[in-house]
Amino acid sequence: MYRCFVLAAALTIAAGLTAPAEAGPRCAELFTKMGRTFVPGAQIPPPDIKARETLLDCPADQYLQFSYDVSAVRDAVPVERVDQLVGTWASDEFLAVASGLFVPVYEILEIAAGEPPGEITIVQKLYRYADPATTWFRDDFKIPPVDVIAAGRISTYGEHRLILADPGSLEPRRARYFDFPIEGDRNTSLRMKLQFAPFIQTDPIKIGTNGERLVFEFFDRFAPGAKRTMTFRKREPATQRQALYVILLAEESSVHFHCFMQAIEGPSPALAAALGDTPVADFRSALEAAFSMAVDLEQLRLSLDEDRTKAEMKALGKKYLAKSEELRAFFADGPLAAIRATAEGRSGVSLGCPALN
Repeated sequence: MYRCFVLAAALTIAAGLTAPAEAGPRCAELFTKMGRTFVPGAQIPPPDIKARETLLDCPADQYLQFSYDVSAVRDAVPVERVDQLVGTWASDEFLAVASGLFVPVYEILEIAAGEPPGEITIVQKLYRYADPATTWFRDDFKIPPVDVIAAGRISTYGEHRLILADPGSLEPRRARYFDFPIEGDRNTSLRMKLQFAPFIQTDPIKIGTNGERLVFEFFDRFAPGAKRTMTFRKREPATQRQALYVILLAEESSVHFHCFMQAIEGPSPALAAALGDTPVADFRSALEAAFSMAVDLEQLRLSLDEDRTKAEMKALGKKYLAKSEELRAFFADGPLAAIRATAEGRSGVSLGCPALN
């Protein structure tokens, strides 16, 4: 709903945080940047993209590894305790984005222990870069409550209750889904909703872990062999939000969401080089502060569009210019200065995320 395009004019950091690549990234490198392990010769391609020879420099018979983490599936053992499930988990699904099936949308699971013992609750959230609700759902149509983040959106899509009845087996108790606005054509919207609706089950759901990732295996009548595999990586609760802040504040491509999460939480050597003597904790705090300032600035800009007296407009204008200067100075001298220098081409370092074209 809020847009951070004002930052591009004030800070000129729209050049991005990633260094241009002379050629596409190598397949194994791309997986490493996303915090995953590439397993050569592991899978066959889905039928809908079999005709292509490569996808982001990955051979055709390896495409499915963009859908879930093959190494996690290979090493997973049955989940035995609820505490193994508790936490914030980011989906490894990247195939739909990489192959252009729909706009970048990322799934997050927030899992908590419930009552009685053995019960868990799952809040299923979607991170999206654009929010069409501001155009199509402003007046007559209602959508679920959401946390609005600048040009992006974090929306609660599902709330679920399940029981860990046996080791490695979740029994569904309740699956509640919310609608979200159509993005693009109807086929794309339906494909997205199908992608994010796996918990509508009557059969038990197989659940395993390799310690770092959760591995779900669902019955899915729309998938080959009626089985669908999903993996989720455990992340710090703030990591996903801060990766989105990087995308919005720098007007970067949201296809780098996975890579930015890995760079921030790692931290990556490229991020450490960009920060120099600045602690990563200070960088993360600065992201939070800069985004809060950007939201305040955008709210002031929206206020300038309203009917007001000349005196009120003059006062608001002065406040807007002061806030713009405050934000510009924050990027110039604070922990984010190295990122600005990189974006402006004055530094040879970056977050290390390869181009995806």
